[in-house]
Amino acid sequence: MFLLLVLVPGDPVDVVLGETARAADREAMAIEVREHLAGYDGVKVSLIAQVAQSYLSIRTTERRLEVARYNVQLQEESVRISRAKFDAGAVSALDVEQALVGEFEPNLPLYESQIVASGLGLSLEYDTRDMPSNAYEGQHFTASALLNEQTLGSDNDYGVYSVDFTSYHHLSEPFVLAWTASGCTRSGDVPLWDACRLNLRGSTATDYMGRSAVMAKAEGRWHFGNRWGAVVFAGAGKITDPIFEWQDFDVIGNYGAGIRFMVSRENRINLRLDYGRTRYDSAVVLAVGEAF
Repeated sequence: MFLLLVLVPGDPVDVVLGETARAADREAMAIEVREHLAGYDGVKVSLIAQVAQSYLSIRTTERRLEVARYNVQLQEESVRISRAKFDAGAVSALDVEQALVGEFEPNLPLYESQIVASGLGLSLEYDTRDMPSNAYEGQHFTASALLNEQTLGSDNDYGVYSVDFTSYHHLSEPFVLAWTASGCTRSGDVPLWDACRLNLRGSTATDYMGRSAVMAKAEGRWHFGNRWGAVVFAGAGKITDPIFEWQDFDVIGNYGAGIRFMVSRENRINLRLDYGRTRYDSAVVLAVGEAF
């Protein structure tokens, strides 16, 4: 005995199969959308962290500007008193010359924050990272050049050039080795806030600034449990052309360790707590996202 099942348009089985196929398509589309959004979320979190770091750096520079202006006022008062004594015949002209402000006042424009930078540039990027927000494998290379010109609305004429290469290696589960090398140079009348800096954990970013710099860093990352991790790191950098002539930096090294807590496993977004040391300073850093 044979049982023949014939499917015709409108048959309930055909409707069920059609609904199943459409549901699968919707699920695949939803997965694709989530993957795209994951990248945007990582960019958003990294941007927030960068804004916070920039704010602290700006506040530090503004404080230094206040101190610089106060010192100039003190020196100007010293000059006034010396000139009054010279007019009265109490001191020589040499005393007046030694009280002049010439050594400090020219540096004030470097601290000024009311400077407009406007220019045109070119940026090249190569990226094979498996996830930009927290890569386990791949490389990332960037090179950029930017020319700020008064003809384009900039207050100063200067050039900004930088190159950066970062590599990630998933040696074995759960270990990742990451390292980066970078360099930057500035030409022309560069303002202080756009100078090259050594971004080494354990030091203040505004402590090491110049017209050119080179830097290298390495970090070992270990994941354990579902969300926890630990890192050890070391690095070194050198300002090769200090902005202030009295600065003469040797190679600055740093080292330290930290812990991680993954706040988003889907996007590999970590909350990190690091302790870093340099030759002269140390610092505790709490931030969102990896250092590089």
